[in-house]
Amino acid sequence: MLFVDALKPEQVWLVKKDERGHSTVTRAADVEEIQKMTEQGIPLGSLWYSNHLDDGAPE
Repeated sequence: MLFVDALKPEQVWLVKKDERGHSTVTRAADVEEIQKMTEQGIPLGSLWYSNHLDDGAPE
C-alpha cells in the first residue's frame, strides 16, 4: 500500500479481465471518481485498500 501511495494516478494502470478472458486496461487518472478522490487528498493506497481501484476499472 505504501508503494502505491508514492505514485500519481497517471502512473497507475487498472487491469481487469472479463469472463471471456479478455483484458481491459485503464489509467487511474482517466477514471473520474478516482481523479476526484485523489484531488481531495485521498492517497491511492487508501483507494486500493478500500477496493475503489477495482470499482474504477471498466468491465
